[in-house]
Amino acid sequence: MSFLPSLPSHPSFPTPVLERASDRKLGEPVRAFESRGGVQRALAGLLARRRGGGCRAAYLFTGGLVVDEGGGRGAAHRWDDLVAVTASGVRHAGRDRTVYRFTVTAADGGRIVLGDELADVRELGEAVTAEVAQRVLQGYLERVAAGEPVRIGPFEVGRDGVRREDEMVPWPAVDEVDIDNGMVTVRSRDGVRALTAIASQVPNAVALVTLCRNLAGGNGAPPR
Repeated sequence: MSFLPSLPSHPSFPTPVLERASDRKLGEPVRAFESRGGVQRALAGLLARRRGGGCRAAYLFTGGLVVDEGGGRGAAHRWDDLVAVTASGVRHAGRDRTVYRFTVTAADGGRIVLGDELADVRELGEAVTAEVAQRVLQGYLERVAAGEPVRIGPFEVGRDGVRREDEMVPWPAVDEVDIDNGMVTVRSRDGVRALTAIASQVPNAVALVTLCRNLAGGNGAPPR
């Protein structure tokens, strides 16, 4: 006799995954992201092991994520448990697609690696990135409003503007902040200054872009 609560059925979600999700109250199942098949799966898995991390499958829920690392190992994570996502995309010579890798950091310091061993990993990574970004953004805004600079990768965001190393662009001078072609860029209105960094070296790059746009545009600008 089972004492587990009644679990929602889903054809592509294994029962142990649903049980883990139920224990953490992750809500309704959304989509399963499983390993690629055949040779692609073998090569992607080998690369993942060499780089460290990687998982066999990931299961998206409305309230979080369950990862299956193989060998009976895996974990369920609520969105509030996750504090950063770092993304990279590389197109190797002779390949017709970009290889994506998302490293997700939990509040306890643990890491989840979502790599090319998973089919449609870009869609999964973008979904996780959006969930994490909307949760950390409010905290960033509150810290800036309290006069505390926020460090995001090589960028420092404060009351007066955004800085990278010794160069700063004040908020009134910011023209655009974006992520394009693997780079995060802050451009000044006069076209003279541009603060740049490789996106894969900027945790929560999407949240950084939104934070800077909000502050530069006066939407959520910190009071003085």
